[in-house]
Amino acid sequence: MQEYKYFLEKIGHEVDIFNYKDVNKLLEKINNNNYDFIHLHAYQFVSEFNKRLEKKYCFTCHHGYFLKEDKWEKDFQEGFQDYLNAPEIIALSHATKDIFLNAGYSGYMSGRILILVRSSKTIFRLLTILLTLTISRRSINNFAKTG
Repeated sequence: MQEYKYFLEKIGHEVDIFNYKDVNKLLEKINNNNYDFIHLHAYQFVSEFNKRLEKKYCFTCHHGYFLKEDKWEKDFQEGFQDYLNAPEIIALSHATKDIFLNAGYSGYMSGRILILVRSSKTIFRLLTILLTLTISRRSINNFAKTG
């Protein structure tokens, strides 16, 4: 994440990194700022984001056993339905994408992130929450078009 932050700053964007373990504090921070893009990697926060985040967000699952459902911990199994309600998902692989789609996910799905930068004067504010979440004030890919 640090390299991503440095790269974006080098090309003229504002970048913030947070490492919040308290979802309430995190939601307050996000809801009180003007970010266009939110990218959540912390599966533990999906349920609360679905309920209380005042903006759309993207979810990427990095669970080590995501492709092996028989190894899912109880909290991960219980939370899986919440993942299907995330507004948008960025899949790390075709196999990951297939799991979401086969489980009934019907939102926007992408296999990668494309950051659109029009000029170095454009302000792109990226907030990365390392329990693992990324937020930015500039649209990427179709995310902004859908929300």
